Amino acid sequence: MVAGRADIKYGVERSRLSRRGKHSGNATFDDSGTVEAATLLIEQGADVLYTVTGPGYKGVWEAAQKAGVPVVAYAYDSYDIAPDVIAASVTYDGPKQFELVAQMFTDGTIESKLYNVGYEYIGIADFRGSVDAETETTIRDTFEQIASGAIEVPERTLTEQEMAEAFK
Repeated sequence: MVAGRADIKYGVERSRLSRRGKHSGNATFDDSGTVEAATLLIEQGADVLYTVTGPGYKGVWEAAQKAGVPVVAYAYDSYDIAPDVIAASVTYDGPKQFELVAQMFTDGTIESKLYNVGYEYIGIADFRGSVDAETETTIRDTFEQIASGAIEVPERTLTEQEMAEAFK
């Protein structure tokens, strides 16, 4: 199941992270919004969740674990943190991305805009048996075809107005 625009907007509205404490630059977050948003998606038929919510991921994982729904984690291989709920992880090479930004800054070519840095910064962690071998091969082959340009994925950047509306 793919979440529709209304679901995404609801999820954004419900998953506002609230700062409850300040100490040494750290904060604790209230995950109730992401638990609620993830639970709503599960109730609407989502059979797998993918989250890019920053600290809110814990709420998504919590809801998914309660419902027995697997999660595809984001940014790094999260399996060791929550092996009962993480089916796979999409990883990205943050240091390589930061090196690119630093180089553009040093060269004087950096601009105030969003950059699409490309698939060379993205990877897929080990599935650890969460899908059968044929499905894993299909996923990895499809990813490689996308990364190589053999399959074209249309790009769309939200307008400033759309961003403002989504994060009201």
